Amino acid sequence: MEKRGWRGRLAHDEEIADLHGWNAHDYRSVDLARFFQTAREQDFPLSREELELEQILLDEGLIWETLDGLVGGEGGILSISREASEALRVLFMAHEGFHGLFFIDEDFRDFTAERWEAFPEDGRQMFLTFLDDQEYDIEVEFIVLKEFSAFLLQQPVAHAPFYFGIRMPYRISNREWHEAHRHMRNPNGMFPRFADIFTREVEAFSAYVEYRWGFAAGRVW
Repeated sequence: MEKRGWRGRLAHDEEIADLHGWNAHDYRSVDLARFFQTAREQDFPLSREELELEQILLDEGLIWETLDGLVGGEGGILSISREASEALRVLFMAHEGFHGLFFIDEDFRDFTAERWEAFPEDGRQMFLTFLDDQEYDIEVEFIVLKEFSAFLLQQPVAHAPFYFGIRMPYRISNREWHEAHRHMRNPNGMFPRFADIFTREVEAFSAYVEYRWGFAAGRVW
């Protein structure tokens, strides 16, 4: 799991019963295999739905049964909450869809890593602060890179200045970060620096996915 404090262990239903704030998810085949193999080894009780999912994954070849236990195949699965509004489901589908491509395409992962390394330091720190505030495990590079590409590509380029110049900074609850960066806000409350550098990055990523797959920022169909 990508959330801080949850990776690498199995949790009983009563422990996670109140955790319904995350409306879309993505799972690599290797992580799914590890989950079900760990459940076997620990004799961990799985729900009927989880057992059904395990069989679907086996039938579809996402996980494989070997003499040493379950191993991951190719691909992964994506999920989106039915309770979300139609507009949010479109957003989630794009976000999670690009996660799916990140799972299966090494070139996309390499492109993302190169862009992240070259991205301005203040932009990286803002994004990492945002992820940390949202409880992502920012110590795992794979998580940071897949979220970087997905947040950039989840909506059209035209939406980027507002999202990265206003919405994302104001979703950060870290007061120290806001205090340190208050000089960057203009009278309208926008962070023009972040609006600019992130929009240019969205344009670069959108051009890449258009060339590689015929997609665009905000569109995976």
